[in-house]
Parts: sequence; structure tokens; C-alpha cells
Amino acid sequence: MKWDDHSHTPYCHHGSGTSQEEYLERAINLGFERYTLSEHAPLPLNWIDDASLYKRLAMPYSELSLYIEHAKHKNKNTMER
Repeated sequence: MKWDDHSHTPYCHHGSGTSQEEYLERAINLGFERYTLSEHAPLPLNWIDDASLYKRLAMPYSELSLYIEHAKHKNKNTMER
């Protein structure tokens, strides 16, 4: 089974700038049977002292609700058949 379960969209700031739609279309074209977009959830404030690293590790809390709405809207049809 062709399967990938760790890809990041622009919501995870250390990931790719590639959109969810582009990832899924490419996965379909490459014959993936399962494909997962996995973002890192927001971290607690001041979780680490390095502010620059903190911004890159996970999605900002301010984008969480937008991500959830985008995921609900765009992923109604999954690749699993």
C-alpha cells in the first residue's frame, strides 16, 4: 500500500508552501492509497525560550480555527475508497 502520513501545508510554518489541494492531487496522481496531512497543533505560549524556533515548530494558535474550517470544507471527500 502506498501511504504517506506526515506532510505539512502552510499552516505548519516549517512545512511546505504547498496547498492541501495540491498535495492531494499529486498523491492521487502518484497512486497513493492513503495520504495524511498532519499539522503540528499550536504550542503553549513560551513553551521554549527561542522565539524564532517557537514560530517555526507549529501552527500559530491564531490560525487554528481557520485550519479546522478549511479541513472540514476541503476534505469532505477523502481518498479512502
